[in-house]
Amino acid sequence: LQVAIKAMSIKAVAEWIQLPGEQQLIPIEIALMKMVCKAPVSPGIIQLIDWSVSHSEVVLILEHPEPCLNLLDFLSKRKKFLGERLARRIFLQVVEALQHCQARGVFHRDVKVDNVLIQSFTHQIKLIDFGCGALLQEDEYTSYRGTRKYAPPEWFTKRRYLAEPATVWSLGILLYMLLYGSIPFEKKEETIKGKVKFHRKVSRECWNLIRRCLSLHPADRPSLTDILGHSCAKDRLQMSKSFNK
Repeated sequence: LQVAIKAMSIKAVAEWIQLPGEQQLIPIEIALMKMVCKAPVSPGIIQLIDWSVSHSEVVLILEHPEPCLNLLDFLSKRKKFLGERLARRIFLQVVEALQHCQARGVFHRDVKVDNVLIQSFTHQIKLIDFGCGALLQEDEYTSYRGTRKYAPPEWFTKRRYLAEPATVWSLGILLYMLLYGSIPFEKKEETIKGKVKFHRKVSRECWNLIRRCLSLHPADRPSLTDILGHSCAKDRLQMSKSFNK
């Protein structure tokens, strides 16, 4: 069994929480992973195998599929952008993994190409790194711990955001990167304006989904369920069948 070991200083732990039915406080990253890794597990989320906390550090032992690499490196090897069918296959797996997180009460909060592993031959993905995550809540969040280039415009303008619309915004950026090989907004001023440049022709369905995910107003963005029902996901059944062969 291949594993990955993640170690961090005890001082780097952002928050300690107590899960229901447990007596001790544990680092939030471990707590979130325990929540998403309970059976039945999602094939799109990296599994926590074991963990330990000492007086000086926190250690996580994680599943590590072989061979695999993160999506950023995968894009680089593929001349920086993907064909539409493969991009859809990868994107829909990420959406389903995030839907699983949401169902378990977990807000990942740092969805980006760096935080998705992909197996080289099967193209099965694994969502990784819950270090910026939080417990899912209906109310707005007033702090941000993810990657700024993936942050929604309402964070920069109002210093507050809701979990699902913020997740969908980051998914819009991820889909854009899969199809165009670059990030649509480099600076916060560009994020606030929200003007997306489409410098390569893609299908109207994918174009429409990116535009909807990157709507400036959170209420105009689709839900995760809406995304899975979007016309851009019309090949989802065939893709799922191909994974099960």
